[in-house]
Amino acid sequence: MKIFDTVFLAESVTTRANNLVMITHPKNERDRKKVSPFTKIGRIGGHTIKGWIRHAMAKLLISHGISVCHPLSKISITGDRNKEYFKKDLALGYHSRGECANNGGCLLYHMFGDLDKPANLMTKSVYFYPTISGNSNATRNINRAFGTVGRGRLEVINSSPRCQSESHQVYMTVEHISGVAIEAPLKLILRNSTPDQEVVLLNTLNFLNTMVQNEKFDYLLGGMRTSGYGRANILLLEPKRKKKKQKNASLLENENIALELEEENLKGFKIQFKLEKEVAKDLEKKFQKIIEKEKEKFPIIEKEEKDS
Repeated sequence: MKIFDTVFLAESVTTRANNLVMITHPKNERDRKKVSPFTKIGRIGGHTIKGWIRHAMAKLLISHGISVCHPLSKISITGDRNKEYFKKDLALGYHSRGECANNGGCLLYHMFGDLDKPANLMTKSVYFYPTISGNSNATRNINRAFGTVGRGRLEVINSSPRCQSESHQVYMTVEHISGVAIEAPLKLILRNSTPDQEVVLLNTLNFLNTMVQNEKFDYLLGGMRTSGYGRANILLLEPKRKKKKQKNASLLENENIALELEEENLKGFKIQFKLEKEVAKDLEKKFQKIIEKEKEKFPIIEKEEKDS
């Protein structure tokens, strides 16, 4: 098992209908009056993040001439309209999900699985509490419940689209949820890790972050891509290690214990906003070798070649 400690950074605006950010409420009206609204917890589902990574990985591999699994299998497409869309996706470089299994399986098949194959990549949901400073009791309770919860701000806005014209008395309200400046820890887990999968995953994250920074609309987080979604990054965390001269072994042992405690609380980590030049160069070199190998097994076949 390989665990990648990352941080999830996002600018997101959403409504309750979109469900990008889900909010937990007190159980009943009595509790609602007792509990401050700032104790609500924001959540972005792991399946949302996983699908977002899969989308980026598919785009990256197809751009390098490699055919990858479609999210759907051929037998699951029934409507005529959907069949036409499916044909267009196949022309772009996808193949029907699981079709590659007899040839060893493509990268997406191994990473995200099929009906008879569990996914190798696991993602956890992102939790964050909605206050920048918050009150100490709420912060302490939420951290006790969820372990480590990120910082952020969440606003509940009640707008009134309908009111009586004479008295201007509101009789209909709509609740909008706005989540902005989300920062939260996120673990990406490869159950059975291989060097190739690690390289492809890391390269996908770099590719995704680059596309988002370039304001590429197709890489915003969310499935609808029309409204209510924002830019997001997944960045690796690197443990801080200070070099200090130690006079004896006991001091060294104490420092190692302190360092382990810091790492457990994510206080001893720093965000890798950009990979070091040598690391990025080595990662790209390994990625190109994987591309050459996958192209031999799963090349994108042009339409003319298929017809012939």
